[in-house]
This record gives sequence, C-alpha cells and structure tokens, in this order.
Amino acid sequence: MSIFLLLVLLPLCSGFGTLCDQYDPAAPIDFSPLLGKQSRPEPNLKVAWVGDIGPNDLVLNLVRQQSPDFLVIAGDFDYGNNPVSFHNRLDTVFGPTFPIFGAIGNHDTRAWTGAQGYGPLFRARMERSGALSSCVWVNNASESPGSNTVCNYKGITFILSGIATRGTNHVDFVDSAFRNVPAMWRHVCWHKNQKNMQLGTKNDETGYAIYEISRVHGAVAITGHEHSYCRSRNMARYSASPLVADLNRDLRLRDGQNYLIVTGLGGQSIRAWTPPLQDNPWWASAWASNNGVQRSTTICTYNVNGNPRQADCIQIDVNGRTYDSWTMYTEHPEFQASTSTFDEAVDCIQPFLELPVSESNDDASVILGANAQDSNSKEVSVLLRVPEEKVLTVGGASNQGVLLSFDVYQVQSSTSAAGCPHGLLRERAILESHLQMKGTQGLGATSILIRGVVGETHGGQGLETLLLSSNSVLWSLEDDGVDWEDGEIWNSPDVSKIVAELLPTLQGPRFTFLLTPVHGAPRAFMSIDGDRCNTPHLTIQLASGSSC
Repeated sequence: MSIFLLLVLLPLCSGFGTLCDQYDPAAPIDFSPLLGKQSRPEPNLKVAWVGDIGPNDLVLNLVRQQSPDFLVIAGDFDYGNNPVSFHNRLDTVFGPTFPIFGAIGNHDTRAWTGAQGYGPLFRARMERSGALSSCVWVNNASESPGSNTVCNYKGITFILSGIATRGTNHVDFVDSAFRNVPAMWRHVCWHKNQKNMQLGTKNDETGYAIYEISRVHGAVAITGHEHSYCRSRNMARYSASPLVADLNRDLRLRDGQNYLIVTGLGGQSIRAWTPPLQDNPWWASAWASNNGVQRSTTICTYNVNGNPRQADCIQIDVNGRTYDSWTMYTEHPEFQASTSTFDEAVDCIQPFLELPVSESNDDASVILGANAQDSNSKEVSVLLRVPEEKVLTVGGASNQGVLLSFDVYQVQSSTSAAGCPHGLLRERAILESHLQMKGTQGLGATSILIRGVVGETHGGQGLETLLLSSNSVLWSLEDDGVDWEDGEIWNSPDVSKIVAELLPTLQGPRFTFLLTPVHGAPRAFMSIDGDRCNTPHLTIQLASGSSC
C-alpha cells in the first residue's frame, strides 16, 4: 500500500502572476490595449450567448440562422476532448473567420492547452476574425483567452472567467478589469454554478463572490453547466439568501444591480429541475425538461430603436419557439470605467478563497496502516516515501490513499475583499469548503473517506502516526451523481467542518487532508507535477462581515 503526500503551498498574494491563468492583484495587468476602443455598440448589434454544446450542431445552426455579430460560449464545448474536431465544426457552420469566444468549462480542461488545444485554437480563430486585439488576459504571451480574460469588442465588454475550473483570483480580476476598462455594456461569463443559482442538481462550486462582483459593477452574469435555462430578476444580493432588487419586467444595469442568465441548452442534453429550485422568487423565467424546453440559445440585440443603452433579448429554441423575452437598459457612462464603491461594501461580500498549488517538488508518499479505512479510527500509521508521480490515486489493487497539505501560514488579515485574502480564515465563519481536483480516470461509482490531520508523531526510519479529525466526509459520487469523469474538475462535498476543526490545531503553517478508499473503483487525479493549472485546490466560502 502507498500514499502520496502533497505539500501545497499558498504563496504571497503576489505569487501567482507567472502561473497559468493565475491573476496576481499585486502585478497589475496592462489594460491599455482596450482603451480607446469602440465605446458603444453599433445599431442592432446582435450577440449569441450559450453553453454546453455537445456533439450535435443543432444549436450552432440555430445561432447561425439568427445572424449574430459574434458568439460567446459559456464552457463545455464538445464533451469529447477533441478541439480540432470541434473547431472544424465551427468552421463548417460559421466559416473560419466568424468571431467566437469561449470561457473554459469543466469538460474542457483535459484538452485546453497544447498547440491543438481548445485555448490555442480559440486564440487562432480570434486572430483570424480580427478580435484578438480586443481582448486582454493573464499571461497573454503563453496562455490563451478563456479564463481571466476581458474583451471590449464592437462596443460590448465581457469577461471570460475560469472560476472553479482554471486559474485563481477570478473575483480580483473582474474587479480590476471593470475599474480600468470603460464599458457601457458589461458582462461576466463563466461556466459553473452555485446551487441556488441554477435549477438542477449542481452543487456550490464557485462561491457567491463572483456573482457579487458582477452585481457590484452592474454586469450581466451569464453561466452554463446546468442543462436548462433560467433568468433572474434585478438582483440586489447573491448569497444563500438572495435578495431581489425589484419585480420590474425591464432589467436595469447599474452599480450594485444586475441579473443572471443560465443558458446551458447548447445541445448536450436537457435536464429536469430539482424542486423547489424552480420556484425560487428571484427567477423571472425558468425552463427545463419538466415544462418542455428544447435546445436553445440566448440572443441579445443592442442599441435598438436608436437607443445605445437599450438591448432586447430572447431565449429561442431550434424549432423557432421563444421561451423568454425581455428588455434591459444600462445606466453606465460611455467613456468611464467603473467607480463602484466596492471597498465600501467589502464587509458584506462573502469572500471565496482559492488556495492553489504553487510548487511542484514537494511530493511524498506513505504506506498506510491497516486501520486507514476505518472512519472511527483516530490514528493511522504511515511510512514516508518520495516518488516521482504525476498522478495520485485513491484506491486500486494497492489500496492507495492520498494526503493533501495546504499552507495557510500567510492567511492573516484583509483590507479588501477583492485583494489578498489575509487572515479572513480566522476572522469570519467558514460557510463551505471543497477540494477541487482534475480527474485522470474515467467513470465509475466509488467512495472516498476525507479526514483532517490534527497532529502527528514522528518515529524512526520514516514512520509517522497521524492523529485524525473527529469530523469526516464520505465522497460517494461527484457532482450530480453521474460524474467522476476523466479530464474534468471534480468537486468534493463540503469539508468546512474539517477545516474549522483543523484551524485551532495548527502547530505549523499547513493543515492536511487524508483521503482513503472505502469501496468502488480507484480515482486518479493530477498531482502537482502535472498541469500546474489544474492541480488540487482548496476553496473556502466565508461569511459576510459582522456589520451586514
């Protein structure tokens, strides 16, 4: 039996600027290429928004028939890890120079990079269409647009975020982009959801801060992931208890107010809603297989009736049926970046901490003692080893387990919710916490026992005894009960009780999770020697400040 020890180091707040799509708030991005761009949309500019395309072209053909000026895909392109085939499909439907932008989805991570990856092929398409110079993104010399990316194209400003999928500090990036790029029309597009912010079986994966920073800057929030459609009312707060600003049919974008669209009917499948989510009072429109929705797309036409501040939108399906229609107005100034009083509202933002790997030379493995799978056991004997692995496995013939260690030493205090997450772990209640890992082994039910390590004693010749937390979590199925899919980002159940138990016991800079198999097929995922953008993360959703 063997076990791998991952020492995942949380760096200084300025430590992510050179890794993948890791945005560094202390190293400002040069947004100047977007300054002086077209500040208002041309009359009747039409944009298509849709996610979760899948293997058929029904919705792609529908989009083409609507004659939009460009298309934005909210992640999950073909579910086949075949970027060349997918982009050939786009060429067949739209032609090779039609402008298409894509935010990374959880099913796109395995084939995102490399010369023939989704990211580079989107970048090449944007260059052919003349749209590449309208976008700025983290590490644009080595990375591709699709995460921590802002575009000001044809008078429409939108951010492509990889939150909960690729990169870090996504909320900081959104805040910085809108504070530096003048934008009359503002949008933030990402793939994953919070449970309250969709209709189906998706769990909390992104935190509410990405929704809140969109609202703070008056930007439409557009997501996919769940294969249904819903649109909110004007929103005044996103949290476990969302607050509707008003019941007006028309939607108005201003600092502190926005709305949300979930448009996940791009072709992969159509799912049912999970009662009573469809009846939540913040939904103005809710469609799933329960009420007969078909594959469809969101189409918005900007600068209508001679009013550059008005846009008319519809949700239309492959049979020509319109499920939803609405008008939105923007109150943002044309030539001015956002001046929203985010810092004044910081105490009421629920911070979403993303603790990623930063080093790739701290792997170690241990041989588990016989009682490692016993959830009642509070001690496990292990033998340390140092392998050179790129994949970590829980389960299998050798009954492997995994230790994941995260450095929390520099989490101390915070003066800005959009800045470095100093100390908020000790200052605010922990609402939720999840392990996120890029899977490398395919479908199959399994169970993994997650426990915390509250202490350890050292013996001779690499022998150690781990003292375990009283709280444990059984990870039985990924996401909506059908996943554990090869190449996607797995999201664990809530481990916040374990995190809360570990905080008072810290004797050094790290707290550690022990993952051991209970039954079922082995689960393998990327270690820190693999793709450093998709190695294990720990996400922590914190409560609002005491004054809220």
